[in-house]
Amino acid sequence: MVTELPPISAVFLCKFDVHSGYDLHWYKTNNDHLYDLKGVEFSSLPSGLHSVSSDTIMFARQKGDMDGDDHVSKDKLLYGISIFHQNKLDDQKNGTTSVSVDRSCVKMYSLGVLIDPVHVSLLQDMSADSPWKPRVYSACWQYRKELSHLLDGFMLCSGSIAEKAYFSKFDAFFDKHKYRLAYEPEIGLEVSSHNAKINTPKMTFLTNQPDPSSPTISTDELTSIDMSIDASEYDTESHLVFGLETMLEVLGPLVYEIWKLSLLRKRILFYMVPENGSVVSIQEEQRTEKSLLKVQDMCKFIYSLSLISSIPKKLKRQLVKSDVKNMDEIEFNLPFYNFCINDIDFVKNISGGFLACTTDQILLEKRDLYDYCVRIPSNLGHGGAKPAIFSSQDASTSIHATHRDLEAFLLVKQFIEASTALGDAEMDTSRASFTSMSSLITPVVSSVGQKRASQTTDGDSYYVELAEKISLQEMIWQGISWWATAGESSKEIDEKYTLENALFQDLEEADATPDKIDIIISLIGYFQRKTDRLFVSLIELMLNEDSDAFNEHGVEGSSATVCIHPHDMLEMGLDPYSSTDCKLLQELVHVWWGRDADVGGVCARMCCF
Repeated sequence: MVTELPPISAVFLCKFDVHSGYDLHWYKTNNDHLYDLKGVEFSSLPSGLHSVSSDTIMFARQKGDMDGDDHVSKDKLLYGISIFHQNKLDDQKNGTTSVSVDRSCVKMYSLGVLIDPVHVSLLQDMSADSPWKPRVYSACWQYRKELSHLLDGFMLCSGSIAEKAYFSKFDAFFDKHKYRLAYEPEIGLEVSSHNAKINTPKMTFLTNQPDPSSPTISTDELTSIDMSIDASEYDTESHLVFGLETMLEVLGPLVYEIWKLSLLRKRILFYMVPENGSVVSIQEEQRTEKSLLKVQDMCKFIYSLSLISSIPKKLKRQLVKSDVKNMDEIEFNLPFYNFCINDIDFVKNISGGFLACTTDQILLEKRDLYDYCVRIPSNLGHGGAKPAIFSSQDASTSIHATHRDLEAFLLVKQFIEASTALGDAEMDTSRASFTSMSSLITPVVSSVGQKRASQTTDGDSYYVELAEKISLQEMIWQGISWWATAGESSKEIDEKYTLENALFQDLEEADATPDKIDIIISLIGYFQRKTDRLFVSLIELMLNEDSDAFNEHGVEGSSATVCIHPHDMLEMGLDPYSSTDCKLLQELVHVWWGRDADVGGVCARMCCF
């Protein structure tokens, strides 16, 4: 259980001025070489911030001890967070109805910190097999409120003399939370600062202890989750993990597609299409805050996606036994959060997959930087704007979710809505209506596809457009199946959505009407069960193929092609009718086991299974 704030290695204040541009206004570090802040002003003040009054930006940087090696090792990264504020623009109005702003009077500052993951790992349970990396990925987020409070005070300063006097508060903040090391002088901890005196580090390890009476909730009961979150931080803006529910709302069934791509450890770049126009006033932002997405939302999406596509601990042991290649490299798809034009060389030198976001459109033209781009309009729903996934190889054709994933998503959406809307007394009635899959998806050709879209609400229609239409093959097969079984095939449909049923059961078993905590924990568990279901089925296939190869050739660890049939795909929770899912499986087997896979076969193409 995490009971300490992670120690910081640097604190910095960046400024953007319409006349002088970007400026690293003030900083203080433990070591200028290890924690080089060159260019941090571009990371903490990404393009597009002029349209909002405040935002939170997370980012990753290269540690400064690479000794000239161009390769960026993932275990030598620094994570940072910065809080961006503009001065209150409404105060600049001239008393008329005009909202024009004197840009020369606009103040734009970002106050942030850098954290070394090595220091965070030292705070974790040393008896564990390895540090739980999602704690490292979210560590700097814990400083958001304190940084925001400090920056609020600084923004009230009038004149350079008052600002310089306020720097003492930044000094005190750094001295309170900095990392202090006693027995590794070779690392060269030499506290230095811009416009500040050099201090000698004390021979102690200082951390900030929270209120011991603050309750915590652990999610260790989920086989895949090993994290604890302070219950006092449980609100929609406090922890990165709460971005999962928003991500489902924004991306709909596309979440499943991005989850699969993340399991392939692809380089996935989220691009938030900026809002047109210049600076908006505080009042204008409040009127649109429900629909206007910010950089902090993208950072939450990235953390949530990294978490739900991670490998459960029990599953990791099974994967290692099945002879997975490079397990340590692909256990997680690492989040790098926001990056900008200044980070191009840094990103090019990263090996393997990652999750990142940007507001710089020019980066989309650098197709060698990423594999897939997720375009998200900052103002969703206006003018029919919807998110879309594009391959770096083909930016003209968007990738849709499978029809099966659309149905699964709509069930999850209904389960969550039912759980939050109903009290305990109404749960039993809701259970009866929502757990019968046949009542939601009648396995008759006319009701799966065209008729399905007409039965949806206006909100559901938005999500239907993000998915593939039902294929002719599936329509024919479901019609034949329904006719051949005299309607009994509805039982098979119930079995297809067992994980969705389990999700609702988790929410139903809550002591009271489920709150956001219960929903988030259930959603994480839901996706981790999907990951477990997919890989356990693949592991069984691998072991069976190896056994057959040994019996036939007498050679262990055969690299023979793995045969995956349509019924295997159904067991994995995938859509055998979708060419996207078939290609996914082939690549998944290659990435994780280094083997080729034959997916489907003749029978699948003839719909005879």
